[in-house]
Amino acid sequence: MLRRRGFRAKIASMSAAADVKAYIDRAPDFARPICRKLRSIVRKADARLVEEIKWGAPAYTHQGIVCSIVAFKKHVAMWFQKGALLEDPKGLLQPGKNAEAMKVLHFAQGDEIDADAITELVRAAVVLNEKGVKAPKRARPVVVPPALKDALAKNAKALAFFESLAPSHRREYAEWIAEAKRADTVARRVERTVAQLEAGRKRSDAHRKSS
Repeated sequence: MLRRRGFRAKIASMSAAADVKAYIDRAPDFARPICRKLRSIVRKADARLVEEIKWGAPAYTHQGIVCSIVAFKKHVAMWFQKGALLEDPKGLLQPGKNAEAMKVLHFAQGDEIDADAITELVRAAVVLNEKGVKAPKRARPVVVPPALKDALAKNAKALAFFESLAPSHRREYAEWIAEAKRADTVARRVERTVAQLEAGRKRSDAHRKSS
């Protein structure tokens, strides 16, 4: 049984390697040598990393995603899933768009690739996964409905308490009002919300009764 599992794992690894090679072969001309170099660095950094295609691009996993390599038209991006938690003494990592935890390295044609620094980043990322360290989650923004915003502007006490609340508690009020389908329901919920806030009460303090 163990021999069969080992054989299947080997076949899967060969298939994944072929898929990654095909991805790189399809990349723009400038990107191919960059992708090959990055791939070589990652694979040498830790032999336990599993190479596969995720979200259409090469990814490397060990107890979770460690990093991925993506070829674009004018640059190659190397994403670290928990980049925000990595020590980066050389300042190579850049914030990723719309990602709280992920950070990225960008490489254009002719850019130097610091193999030693990338190796250290990969190894440190593996350790984070082995320790079960969770990536920080992006907090959802609090979208205040216009009706509530207007009402709070007319009540300084309610506004002050609302702004003192944690985002999760402000979101409770905002989403409760936003869920209302009818204008009269919105008005009632806004009125009740302002009264609760003026009394210094979170929505969770009140009896949750639909109106």
